[in-house]
Amino acid sequence: MRKMLVAATLAAAMLAHGVQANEPGGPAPRAVVAKEAESREVEFLYRLGLLEGWLMVGHELLQSGHPMRFGHEAQKLYMSVDDELEARHFPAFDGQLEEFARAAAKDPQGAETEARYQAVMTEMEKARQLVDPSVRKSPSVVLGISARLVDAAASQYGRSLVRGRIENLNNYYASHGYIDFALRQIEAADGEGGLTGEELGRLNATLLKAKRVVGSLTPDRSPQISVTSYRALSEDIRTIHHAL
Repeated sequence: MRKMLVAATLAAAMLAHGVQANEPGGPAPRAVVAKEAESREVEFLYRLGLLEGWLMVGHELLQSGHPMRFGHEAQKLYMSVDDELEARHFPAFDGQLEEFARAAAKDPQGAETEARYQAVMTEMEKARQLVDPSVRKSPSVVLGISARLVDAAASQYGRSLVRGRIENLNNYYASHGYIDFALRQIEAADGEGGLTGEELGRLNATLLKAKRVVGSLTPDRSPQISVTSYRALSEDIRTIHHAL
């Protein structure tokens, strides 16, 4: 997998210098190489969003006196971006994730725990900055990632249900975190000039509908909406996306 990512990175670099990549059937069109490079960038941003959303809800639970063991899932999500970070020569920060988890287990609301969390979030932001602003701030990319985050949140919400009741709280919390990150992403996009005020308003309203479903850290065990209705919110976002 790492070899594939390095090859993709090389292709993007060649494109930047005006060199076309060769394929068995002849040179690949520049537009194809550019599209593949952008798709890789978008996937990287999406996976970073999943990790950050999980860390956000973990931190929120710690601060509210509802500590949970989140380190194992954080490491799994980190592994989904590990190869990409290495391909970009970005220093690994899985050790910092482990330090945060250990501090949280020892003293959930302690100063060291908060410092470890902020250190990890700083690394997350640095990693995001590896993506060119033309991609990272693109309205199409922001909307596409938002729709995928809602899809992922709906899937986690579905996994939280057992015989029609919310039982698997870690899945419920993941849904909560993914929506929180999506909302943060939209806040960051406001003022960038890519989305109109109306588009931002519609997107924010859709995400707030999802937030109301998984907003509480101590949920009522009876689900508010079906998984199908939850997932339909992502289609609302795609409608805005397709109208661009």
